[in-house]
Amino acid sequence: MLRNRVKFYFAGWFLEFVDARLADRPYEWLLHQIAELTELQEVAVLEVGAGTGFASRAIERKLPEALIAAVDLSPELLGHGRRVASQVGSTIRFIRADGCSLPFADGSLELVVSAFFLHELSSAKRSTAVGEIRRILKPGGLLLVADLDEAVRLRRLFRFYLLLSHGAGAKAVLGHGLVDLLTSHGFEIESRGGGRGKLLPHQVVRARM
Repeated sequence: MLRNRVKFYFAGWFLEFVDARLADRPYEWLLHQIAELTELQEVAVLEVGAGTGFASRAIERKLPEALIAAVDLSPELLGHGRRVASQVGSTIRFIRADGCSLPFADGSLELVVSAFFLHELSSAKRSTAVGEIRRILKPGGLLLVADLDEAVRLRRLFRFYLLLSHGAGAKAVLGHGLVDLLTSHGFEIESRGGGRGKLLPHQVVRARM
């Protein structure tokens, strides 16, 4: 337990550095997708598995009137996120909670964002988390997901890395696995794109309730 706490304490700095430099800019894609929400006042937004809240801060800059919550289970990553947010005058709420049991009412949010979170979960917990997202989204609510995808080069090596670092279940989001999971929970897929960065192949999915 102590080892994990120390790891996540230093992971905050690492994640902030990496997120700002990802090839193909998945966070810029996220911001482009929320353009339709800019006319709404006090839109309710959740980033699930938020880590340090990097995506939440980007959304806040795009939607300054939004009510944004960043949820993660790691107190170290949330603590890092709070410190960064305080330095920039952010009003994001950082909440320690399990993505499989979200502390929000049914149909209470217009937008949920998941950035490189779902592959971290086991298959059973991943399905539960998507079910929770479906529960808390309003009818017509928007879900934006950025997550890992199949590697174009060194595919076997990338899958071996996933097996060692995240377990056998992580590969289930690759290819059409993520889209299949979302549709099985009643989401309508509006678009799916891909980023073929050499270090982190990823996909970006826009889905609606």
